[in-house]
Amino acid sequence: MTVSLVTALAACGGGNDEDEGNQAAASRQKESATPSAQTSPSAQESAPAPDAAVSDTPAQKQGEQSDAEMFGPQGYGELKLGMRPSELAGLSQLLKVTAQPGKGASECGTFAWRDDAGEIGGYISGQQGVSSVFAKPGWKTREGIAVGSSTTDVKAAYPKLKEGPNYSSAEVPQNSSAEYGFLFAGGKVKTLLLSTPDQTCHN
Repeated sequence: MTVSLVTALAACGGGNDEDEGNQAAASRQKESATPSAQTSPSAQESAPAPDAAVSDTPAQKQGEQSDAEMFGPQGYGELKLGMRPSELAGLSQLLKVTAQPGKGASECGTFAWRDDAGEIGGYISGQQGVSSVFAKPGWKTREGIAVGSSTTDVKAAYPKLKEGPNYSSAEVPQNSSAEYGFLFAGGKVKTLLLSTPDQTCHN
């Protein structure tokens, strides 16, 4: 009887161990089927930042001239072809009228730049107002031509250049009522001017 009781208890105990093992395995399977909270994406995770908006307006290139710094197509800065002597009074910081024009077509006055009073800056016609403006070294046209530019560069910039006995001329591309004048020396631009085509103040 004693042996039988021990055997029965052992058999009973072995069954409990098997049940517990089955329950543990089932629990592990349930855990593996449930996504871990640590690996799931966070609902508060911020979305990737959108690319910066690209401006449709091109930035001004380094070294590029603004319209106010350009020689032509209407004049230079606030000075414009056709301005009357009375209008030039408002440009006293830029220039000084050195000789008043007369009433005749060829009775022209002159003006000088304030920072270069020893040189003629341009001519003023009694009938046309400012009829020509002379460029200072460093001033460039929209096409990049300045005092010192080569004859080759001028011809490339202005294919319809008209060569004359005194100076050569080309219509201003952005202003059909004006022309650029070029006096060449040694294959380069010695004098650059902007004028009305029918000015009578100089050759």
